Amino acid sequence: MVRIVLFLSRNEIEALSEFRPMAEAIRKSYIAVTKGEASIPPVGYLPLKQHNGDCHIKFGHLDGDPIFIVKVATGFYDNPKLGLSTSNGMMVAFSAITGEPIAILQDEGYLTDLRTAIGSAIATQALARKDATKILVVGAGIQARQQILAHKELMSETKFGFSVWARDVKKAQVFIHDLKKVGCEIALCADLETGCGEADIILTTTPSRIPIIKNGWVTSGTHITASGADA
Repeated sequence: MVRIVLFLSRNEIEALSEFRPMAEAIRKSYIAVTKGEASIPPVGYLPLKQHNGDCHIKFGHLDGDPIFIVKVATGFYDNPKLGLSTSNGMMVAFSAITGEPIAILQDEGYLTDLRTAIGSAIATQALARKDATKILVVGAGIQARQQILAHKELMSETKFGFSVWARDVKKAQVFIHDLKKVGCEIALCADLETGCGEADIILTTTPSRIPIIKNGWVTSGTHITASGADA
């Protein structure tokens, strides 16, 4: 018997994606992991320092689920200079019963970016102070945008004041202008130390491999959701 493998392009995946069901699936997955009801082996990591890039290979399976996933995600951080996205990749779904491939998801990094942002928003919702309203976003790339949108959607009952800091001030200004088009009012943070001191929540979204924020800048009770360089 010939099995037909489903192929989905990024455009098809985006059309099928719904924020709330995805957020609930990610929340349930986090809970399953803490209960020991999932298998998540160590991440495969390939550094590509010559081209300021890296590749992660990740895989996981929830107990009882008929599917397991293998994901290849790349990050090439000079790509914006070429007019390209920093992130890319794809996922392959396999039968957890027979091991046969079921689907190829050519998401070009979309699902990775969205999952990271939603996961971060879930962490913030669970762990930040309930009276927190001031969010500082460190970084002005794809993930910074996704994090702001995810926090606004998942925690819509709270009216947050967002500010953004980036090493490239012009990039931060363009970022603010672009998000204003989709209804997000964001202030420019000119000084990171001051911004950290004023924030109730800090979201880090950079690939930096050296510390950017110093411990003494962060006030007691501030929640930090740290995503970015993990290798």
